[in-house]
Amino acid sequence: MDVPNKADTVINTVAPYIEPKIKYGDVLSLSVLPLDALSVMTPIAGSGGVSFSSQSTQLNSPQGNGYFVDKTGGIEAPLIGKVKVSDLTIDQAREMLREKYALFYKNFTISLSFINHKITILGEVKNPGSFNIQTNQVSIFDAIGLAGDITLYGKRENVLLIRDSTSNQKHLVRLNLNSKDILTSPYYYLKENDILYVEATKSRMISTDMYRTRNIAIFLTTLSFILILVKRTNIF
Repeated sequence: MDVPNKADTVINTVAPYIEPKIKYGDVLSLSVLPLDALSVMTPIAGSGGVSFSSQSTQLNSPQGNGYFVDKTGGIEAPLIGKVKVSDLTIDQAREMLREKYALFYKNFTISLSFINHKITILGEVKNPGSFNIQTNQVSIFDAIGLAGDITLYGKRENVLLIRDSTSNQKHLVRLNLNSKDILTSPYYYLKENDILYVEATKSRMISTDMYRTRNIAIFLTTLSFILILVKRTNIF
């Protein structure tokens, strides 16, 4: 990497990360955990005088599903019903939900995250595949770490990023992870559905071809040996 060898070096990084906003089609994980059995409140004055029964059970997203953001931008949250969350960041939506659940609980914690946001890392990495992203800020190095780092045969100076551009277009860009410029790149932070492909070096391709050639040679030799045995068996 072309980073200076000085003990203390300051590099201007990219502009502050812009958090994605919740939109139609997103799936959210919502968890509300009362901190004690006495955390339930009755409605505030003027609410009609209807009291709520004691409720100390944790409220979680449906197993394996989560809460789907519908066309109106809302989700059906437990206890509080339909809530509009579209055009809000995860942090904004969490605070809005916290205010609503404060009518039911005195002491509680609440967590909210995306379920369906993912990135895909392919090519010369130890563990290629798709990874769900529940944090709001994932750098390209975070993503490579999720995949177990680039193998010895991967080109760190030539990583392909494939990003959704429009409804029917893809944006392709080559990134050099060995350059300090990656720290100021607008692609340093990944977005949902990004695909990273780490290309193999020539030595990897040569070794792969040699491996295939060797396997073919072994197969042909074994096949010839079997044919000879069959022929001799037929003679006797």
